[in-house]
Amino acid sequence: MKFIFAFCEGPHDVAFLYKILKSEGYVSHNKKLGEYPAPINNFLINEATHSSLEEVNLQSATQRLLPAEVMRKGGPERLIFLYALGGDSRSAERLRILRFLQDSFAISDPDALFPGEEHTAAAIYFFDADEAGIQTRFDIINRELAELWDEPTPLLSPEDLIAEVNGLQVGGFIFSANEQNTGKLEDALLPLMRLENEAIFDAAQAFLDEHYNADRCKKLRWRPDTETQVMQETRSSRRLKYDRDKSIIGIVGQLQQSGKGNGPIIRDTDFINLQKLQNHVVCQAIVRFIRRL
Repeated sequence: MKFIFAFCEGPHDVAFLYKILKSEGYVSHNKKLGEYPAPINNFLINEATHSSLEEVNLQSATQRLLPAEVMRKGGPERLIFLYALGGDSRSAERLRILRFLQDSFAISDPDALFPGEEHTAAAIYFFDADEAGIQTRFDIINRELAELWDEPTPLLSPEDLIAEVNGLQVGGFIFSANEQNTGKLEDALLPLMRLENEAIFDAAQAFLDEHYNADRCKKLRWRPDTETQVMQETRSSRRLKYDRDKSIIGIVGQLQQSGKGNGPIIRDTDFINLQKLQNHVVCQAIVRFIRRL
């Protein structure tokens, strides 16, 4: 069986990959932690329970290092663990998973092969190019991988998306605007959703353009007056995060899933159908990338 651990920046990436994998015949495989094959089951259980819960605060207790979605496909048997890690800065969490994979599946480890059954593993990154650019994102991935493997040359590049170290595969896929060096997931996702739904998306875009007010993105603050102790309302210099593309997706998604966030919208919307996925350049590039593992 092949275990593939996918490091995503957030739930929107997971939802998009879920959709793409479904188009490839993968199905959801969200089981009880103990029901996954060894040694994955023990790793997930350990992450869920924490060995020192008394040292964990409330916020981190709800942010266990567990996959957001698990997908399965047979012939050959594969399990893909999709992680929404909350941004590209979560190096410590990714390294924790990588060390587990290295210890469990590296060829140099005599315990890597289990009696009567061979397991292999891969770890793949899905990052936005952002303004830094595709090569810079690969540089970041390579520096992270160098903390585990002291390779003479960088493992990954725009030309070499997949590499192998001691029998463990690593890979990287960078989202960017069409044929551009910069960009993000939404640069691929939004045009795909908009196709054949132009009137709906134009209306959502017009609504945002008419009503967006940058001043209202300054966070409200309620504090007591230092002299009277009467509560006062002011606006912080800190701005709430506004992303026009994400807002468009959120607005059109309310036509199908009222009250839902962008993750569930992307996951279940019919703005992305099978035919679109099978004919979209980026989606098929991801399919080919995963097939190579």
